[in-house]
Amino acid sequence: MTTKKRQISDQDIAQNDVSEIAGDANKINEISSNKIIEFENDTKGGTEMLQHEAKELNLNIQHQLKLFKQDLLKKFDQLKAQLDSSQKEYIELKVLVGAEINSIIEDLAILSKELKADVSELSSKHKLNLTKTLKRSKENTLEVWKKVIPHKSLNSKDATTVIN
Repeated sequence: MTTKKRQISDQDIAQNDVSEIAGDANKINEISSNKIIEFENDTKGGTEMLQHEAKELNLNIQHQLKLFKQDLLKKFDQLKAQLDSSQKEYIELKVLVGAEINSIIEDLAILSKELKADVSELSSKHKLNLTKTLKRSKENTLEVWKKVIPHKSLNSKDATTVIN
């Protein structure tokens, strides 16, 4: 009779242990879910920041192009005012227009270099943001994994009881 009571008592203890482990697993699951939601919110924030910077850069480029166009129109108006009908003046005009076009090409080359630098900077910021996010994700995963590892000492029969 005492052997049966002891077996029942051992079963009750095992059931209590399994219940505790199941409760711990539920807590770990809840923590993991919260970490995932936090991770998603962090990622969205970084993406929104990069989108905002890209919009600002686009507005800056549009403004520079508008100023460039205004400057070009002013220079053409100056050329029209200076234009006479002699052959010598046409040659001077040709040289002046060639110089202006070369100046425009140089300005476009500089603008192109600036755009490449800005795109490179945005890419590096995005890469850095992704690296930080992945590192945080890895740390959170390892943290949750470490919480789960101590519960692996159960034998397979107890483990199947916890799963059911």
